[in-house]
Amino acid sequence: MAESDFGLDDLNKLSADLTQVPNVLQPEVKASLNQAAFHTRDEWRKDAAKGVLGRQYADSIDFEEREFGAFGQGVLEVNVGPNLARYGGRTGKGGLVPSAGIFDDPESSGGIKGAKPSRARRKAEKFAEKELVERLEVAVDESLKKLGL
Repeated sequence: MAESDFGLDDLNKLSADLTQVPNVLQPEVKASLNQAAFHTRDEWRKDAAKGVLGRQYADSIDFEEREFGAFGQGVLEVNVGPNLARYGGRTGKGGLVPSAGIFDDPESSGGIKGAKPSRARRKAEKFAEKELVERLEVAVDESLKKLGL
């Protein structure tokens, strides 16, 4: 068996360092989720605004963060999409209709006459998948750097 420079003291130090990872990682993950949601919202708004139907709800696309759980077992959740609670129905800004999003991205366009849907939601989902992975990788890297690992 080959001799190693890594001893029991080093192992104890590493295990002590790793106990701090959740404390450092959680704020980084939270920031990464918010950044991913922010950029996804902007991409969705941009794509939706290109279409006739999408223009009716593009400004209502928003994101909200939720945190729930107990005893340190918190769950972070970010939802991106038309915000009916904030923009429910028409506003004084020219008739914003958040619920028009269902017409812009239907499962099938067979029943829609007139404007072709832009499928902005689907584009946003693909963007979010990539963005989230990239942002979480950054969160892990930053957390490890802060711990000197």
